[in-house]
Amino acid sequence: MNSVQSIVKKNLLRSQRSLISKLKCGVLPIALETGRWTDIPIEKRTCSICPDRPVETEEHFLTVCPALDEVRTRNLTRLNNIRDISTLKGITKMKEMFMPDMIKTTARMIEEMYEARNSLMYQAISDIWEMDMVEEETVEVSDQSSQSGSEDEL
Repeated sequence: MNSVQSIVKKNLLRSQRSLISKLKCGVLPIALETGRWTDIPIEKRTCSICPDRPVETEEHFLTVCPALDEVRTRNLTRLNNIRDISTLKGITKMKEMFMPDMIKTTARMIEEMYEARNSLMYQAISDIWEMDMVEEETVEVSDQSSQSGSEDEL
């Protein structure tokens, strides 16, 4: 049985099948893929939720991103209860995670991690937007102060 059949036969939600398929095909909308749409050089397709800003690859998203450690750890515990993959790294770990006996738990993990990633990204964007608004208000207040100071001189 090929991997597509194993995914379908595990009674996954449509959203879970979609995320798994996108991840396995390299089209999950993470920086590596979205940067391709706009011809951003690969080295600049960085993870926007990591302080070190590494390139956001599928491997980074699924096995490395420190911003997603909490969700990853919780789900890896569930995966390790099925089969111990704790000593595996990178692509080797990812291959094991997609084995038929682990796919349902992996699907939940990917779904949770993708939701957490998007939430963190939206929060970061919101924070930047708020800082810009405060900065604009500060500029307006200082402009008004300098104008009233000029008027006082007259």
